[in-house]
Amino acid sequence: MSSYVIDINNEKQRSFILNICFQILSFPYQEETESLLLGFFEFSSHDEITKLLQKVFGENDINIMCHVTKANSKMEFYVNYDKNIVERIMPIIKDWYKPFVNELQNQHNVKIKEWKENYDIDHSEDILRNSIIDNIKDLLPGFNYFVDFKWSYNDDNDNNYSICENEIGDLVFRSEYGGIYLVIETKWLNNNHGDKAKKARIDGINEVKERTLKYKELAKKRFNDIVIGISYTNEKGKRTYSFY
Repeated sequence: MSSYVIDINNEKQRSFILNICFQILSFPYQEETESLLLGFFEFSSHDEITKLLQKVFGENDINIMCHVTKANSKMEFYVNYDKNIVERIMPIIKDWYKPFVNELQNQHNVKIKEWKENYDIDHSEDILRNSIIDNIKDLLPGFNYFVDFKWSYNDDNDNNYSICENEIGDLVFRSEYGGIYLVIETKWLNNNHGDKAKKARIDGINEVKERTLKYKELAKKRFNDIVIGISYTNEKGKRTYSFY
């Protein structure tokens, strides 16, 4: 009988481990140690799951217990929650996310190359967008992966995302952990003096806000995950952004 191999590249194992981790993180912080129900998960072998839990969690001083329920033969999982468990969970998440992070990095590199080959170096808003892309780690730490630009969502065409002439979103980034997306809409404003320039600025700020809210909702449909919307302008000659 072959021995059970624990492998972070095994999608089933990785999904199970990360589900356990995120469920633990979802519990409210508490000082007292307590046994908490994580949920019910299906797995082919009790022995295999025991080995996996011991290797991944037990060696990090996290006690995960599993019991097979008689009603539906699913496994019921509990964790001994204590006040320091989050510190011990985070390295596990980092390790088991590595294959996915590598994939994100490859996609990021491809998208950066596409952008650099296609953006207009003489267009004010493309210059603004390029500045965001080049400095995203400093501007908005944690959203290091460039996902898309000039994107649209088509409800009527089987989730087809394509560039269209009129209504397109500007930039999309993704977090390393937790699947949070960042939709950024940009607007280059007229910072000249006078009533006309002032009105144009106000109209521009309102326009980019509306676009941000719109593409935030479309991104939720496209990615089926958490999305943060940001409008980004050169208001008053400074790089300014607002969250939605």
